[in-house]
Amino acid sequence: MATVQDHGSATGHRGWLGLYQRGVGGRPLPGAALPQLMARGTLLAEFVLERGQHGALPLVHLATHAGWPRLLSLALTGDGRLMVRQRQGEAHAAVSLGAADFLGGGGRFRLTYRWNAPARHSLLTLESLDGGAIRQAVGTNPLPMPGADLSALLAGKGAAVHGDALRWLALSEAMVPVGPGAAFAPSTLINTPTGPRPAMQISAGDLVQTADAGAQEVLWSGRVALPALGSLAPIRLGAGRFGRTHDLWVLPHTRIAMAGSTVEYLFGTDCVLVEARHLVDGTSVNQIERASTLAWHGILLRGHHLLVADGQRIESLYTGALASSPTLAATTALADVAAMGQLPTHHRPALRELRPFEAASLAAAHARFHAPVAA
Repeated sequence: MATVQDHGSATGHRGWLGLYQRGVGGRPLPGAALPQLMARGTLLAEFVLERGQHGALPLVHLATHAGWPRLLSLALTGDGRLMVRQRQGEAHAAVSLGAADFLGGGGRFRLTYRWNAPARHSLLTLESLDGGAIRQAVGTNPLPMPGADLSALLAGKGAAVHGDALRWLALSEAMVPVGPGAAFAPSTLINTPTGPRPAMQISAGDLVQTADAGAQEVLWSGRVALPALGSLAPIRLGAGRFGRTHDLWVLPHTRIAMAGSTVEYLFGTDCVLVEARHLVDGTSVNQIERASTLAWHGILLRGHHLLVADGQRIESLYTGALASSPTLAATTALADVAAMGQLPTHHRPALRELRPFEAASLAAAHARFHAPVAA
């Protein structure tokens, strides 16, 4: 069975302190130490809802009177709101956002809670991983997190209780960005006019050689460290079918160009984009979870184009209409680009993107006829 490779400098906690997985448990990451009091940081979690699931639903609940009364609660309310509540002695804090319109459809969701007690600011983000919707709410006066409570939160024992819908959670002392910013391993070889270079050696202002538009200037090239769990678990695209000489490691949402006679027959076009998660077949494409973190790289161009990674066409970062939402853009890895007014709007992908059921049809046809479809 395939294992997650080192990716050169792709590993490393980069601010991550600990992880929890349902059915496995959790603890601080090796070498990471929880502070006695965490004034700022990020709590990242994924949960799954059944379609039409109604009523109040706790995700994380921590209540203790050790020292003084303390409460930390992440929950869905009966009216379809996601809420974070804190209590420490007589001090209280809360932030919530309404999401009944897409929570009712069920599916996979990711929440990001960022707090900065000294700055008296918090941010709650909810992403629908199947529908693509994203919503945010700003809070004020968040409370710092005691280390003992964070330890219990990671362990899922004692004062902390994790709801049945929770799949995993992770804790970071950094302000973890949301939205676009990462796609493939930093060691991925990307074509440039002067030859292939590892993505981590490509900087803003450099040129890359795209498959659809020739040489293009890089607007942003950067890295984001993320847990290797759930919807963020790495996908290995096997050498031979995809990369010419090396396996390619990508995040599940990264779109890959696929071509061949099967694509033409099914969709009436010579090449399409497919999210890597839809290509998992257990042989040449595998998704592998592990209780660790990995660093991922992203390359932003003025237009949405096809980078060439060891012979395989793979998308550059796609921003869509992010530039029209400056508040959201400021919380992504592309915040500096947005602040300078240089964040591009991508009106449409470089190629037609397959919907999930179309990707399933392509995968089934490939399995049946063994047709080469990587481009």
